[in-house]
Amino acid sequence: MNYIGDHPLNLIGKVAIVTSASSETGAAICRELLKSNAFVLGVDKYPAHKSTETSRASHFQFFQYDPEKPLSGKDVLEYAAKMYMKDGVDYFVDVVGTDGADTADLRKEVLKVIRERGDGLVLTTAPASDVGSDAENILVSTTRALSNERKGLGVRWNLIIPSRDGSGTKTSSILDSDTQAAMKDHMQIHSARREKGRYAVEVERDVANLALFLCTKSGSSIGGALVRGDGSCIAL
Repeated sequence: MNYIGDHPLNLIGKVAIVTSASSETGAAICRELLKSNAFVLGVDKYPAHKSTETSRASHFQFFQYDPEKPLSGKDVLEYAAKMYMKDGVDYFVDVVGTDGADTADLRKEVLKVIRERGDGLVLTTAPASDVGSDAENILVSTTRALSNERKGLGVRWNLIIPSRDGSGTKTSSILDSDTQAAMKDHMQIHSARREKGRYAVEVERDVANLALFLCTKSGSSIGGALVRGDGSCIAL
């Protein structure tokens, strides 16, 4: 746990569900949210990623489902409530395209919870391998339709599309000046830490960093947006 008190990245008490949590992108998002003190439930048909650890008292828990059976959203939510002893979901991060898993039922159940409470984030993202492909175009169209259906229901729905070369639209016109400045600072800190630690550029870490920002108060005004890997935003 790296953040305390009213630090803008402190997500203590918040519950996140991350699908395809055993993938590199899913695991990176889990780690980033855990650093900010969130309760994170990873969901996958494969065993948990080696970089994430679970124990009875851990903020990270894992739900491994049988690939031969449909993924039950109610089962996942009941497991989360049991592990964290609290109802509700604050963030649903759907990492799609990694193994063809159908998360529709889980998404439906999470949306019910968010709609009843009137507040919550649904974040869809794809692996870097899908950038520029037909799969990306389909994902954008599908996410746009789902997001539009739920306007006014308290659901913030955003889509992250990784940038393999760091390029993007270079347009963030849908963001207010404060949010745009906060996102810029957030990304600069991320880059500075990478340079200081001499880490290799990893698309998965960049996506996870953006996912974290969208979960914070600083990113709470962003909804119905397609966010590129460089932080540029356009309306879905």
